[in-house]
Amino acid sequence: MPQPENESQIITIGELECTIHLGADGTEGGIEETPDGENGFEARVTFKCDWADRWYLVQKLLGTVDYANGEITRTEPYPYPILNPTQTYNELEFDATLRVGQLFCTSIGTIKGIKWRTDIDGSETGAEGWGTYQYALVPAVFTTPPYLINDDQSGEPFEDPSGLAYCVTEEKTSGEVFAPPTGAVVWLSGSFVNKKLTDIGSQKLRVRKELTVTRVRMPIIPDVTVDNLVGTINSMRVNIGTDGYAPGTMIFLGMDYDTRPEPTNFGLVYDVHLQWLVNVPGENTGSGGPIAAGNALRWDYYLDPSGQWNQVGYNQDPPTGLFLERDHNFLLSNTIS
Repeated sequence: MPQPENESQIITIGELECTIHLGADGTEGGIEETPDGENGFEARVTFKCDWADRWYLVQKLLGTVDYANGEITRTEPYPYPILNPTQTYNELEFDATLRVGQLFCTSIGTIKGIKWRTDIDGSETGAEGWGTYQYALVPAVFTTPPYLINDDQSGEPFEDPSGLAYCVTEEKTSGEVFAPPTGAVVWLSGSFVNKKLTDIGSQKLRVRKELTVTRVRMPIIPDVTVDNLVGTINSMRVNIGTDGYAPGTMIFLGMDYDTRPEPTNFGLVYDVHLQWLVNVPGENTGSGGPIAAGNALRWDYYLDPSGQWNQVGYNQDPPTGLFLERDHNFLLSNTIS
């Protein structure tokens, strides 16, 4: 028996049974798709469910974020169902492969009710005389979020280069002239160990990258973790997408953040911008010593009088490094405070 035009079959989202609303004559709501050259693809689907279940549906559509015992947990947003072109579309040959699996519910429109009911005693809403409905119309908007929903370190095109879920990456590469510090600074390695650096004015251009990773929809401001790592260099390798940053090549500068409402629990979430300066390959550092040609320099390495790259540190007893070294991977993990 063909399906009536004014209603869809039952769709199960999470554990909730709902339908796609089409209206009395089959022309309301439904599925609307808008390919836009400026804003990308957008689909709008109007779901119908019991009024009492509307917030459950919103959470299942948008996905959720939570925080307990120092751990961030997330549930995935609802994906827009679309098949690979090899499985449908009349076997037509496409000029470009569709990025199947990158469309998710990213926002909810204005929820409207059907069939008004007055909560006389407040047993349904908590407020006597407040209004409620029998059904809710929930318009879900599906777009391509500017971040991944799951980690993917394969370096795929058309994705954020970090390969990290709920992260947006910005990079700016430039050069800056550095001069070795003198005075209370000594060599920690090489043939001039424990000798002070001489003020010979040997400035050198270093290639560096300003790296910002924005962690989207964070349930907390990770100030405890950030405060412990500001001004340190990375003690462990940090992999961001297909780029790997060797120990000592990243300085963590700190963070800033933007605050916005979280629609699934009525709280606040934060888009946290984590910032580094990164030494990158691109200069000939010589074939001798611990630094080979084409590798990125550590931030505490300079050319000694013999022309070798070696580490420097403060002239204390015993000598200490210019920077504290800490594991920066904690900034990108879900175990954070």
